[in-house]
Amino acid sequence: MTINKLNDYAMKICLDKNDMDRFNINFAYIDADCIKNLILIMSDEISELLGINISNEKLYVEVFSQKSGCLIFISYSSKNSVKRHIRKNIICQFENFESLKDLCDYISINFPFSIRFSKLYCNNHHIRLILGIKNDYDNIIKISSEYSSIINGNEINAGATKEYFQCVYDDKAVEKVSLYAG
Repeated sequence: MTINKLNDYAMKICLDKNDMDRFNINFAYIDADCIKNLILIMSDEISELLGINISNEKLYVEVFSQKSGCLIFISYSSKNSVKRHIRKNIICQFENFESLKDLCDYISINFPFSIRFSKLYCNNHHIRLILGIKNDYDNIIKISSEYSSIINGNEINAGATKEYFQCVYDDKAVEKVSLYAG
């Protein structure tokens, strides 16, 4: 088992087959109670290893199957993280490059100063564009949903994107795709 701190409000836990057996977890039968019990059992270890006390926090948990175990992403919102909620991130998921290009062109023309950052990822099935939005959040969400499926830009989804997708552009993806003339 490995436990990694992604940031002050998120962590990643990798369980191998031995860990799954030790905690009596079968991925085919995982449910909310199973994960809740696992986190309760591991909370002291998480606190000791990472210095994060999650015992009184509302947690957001995602579990992914792996070849020989599972991957668990846990995040929570700290009372001290009010400033973090001002930042608004979204993940746009595309089925094809044309839709991505059209959205990037639209944002470049109509919202050139509204994006803090943009990163592009892809895997064998999808293309994901992570947008950090400074302003015009509602308008950008509305137009983005016409070209793509919108996924919450929280730490869990961003972490899963970084884990399971290959990074194409780590900076200024909107501008770079918009300039693409292929």
